[in-house]
Amino acid sequence: MEDEALTLADVADIIMVEFSKSMGGLVEASPYIEKAYRGAGLNLYHPTKEQLERAIHNLADIEKELFGEATAEKNRKARLEMLARIDPIQ
Repeated sequence: MEDEALTLADVADIIMVEFSKSMGGLVEASPYIEKAYRGAGLNLYHPTKEQLERAIHNLADIEKELFGEATAEKNRKARLEMLARIDPIQ
């Protein structure tokens, strides 16, 4: 998906998939994803850039507790960079 234009919904999906892999699967990751996304007020079908940014920060806070600060900050940075590549017209 790197060569294709990403949508905001794509970014939300990619974040869920990557986080799920780090947790060992969707079942294990779901409660954390739900907490991060709900806390950001994220609408999965029509997310806004602001909602995704809040969700990224929320998930990094969760990851800090689970994996440590270095991993959380590395993931936050990568996710924010992915979000920054989105066309602002969306």
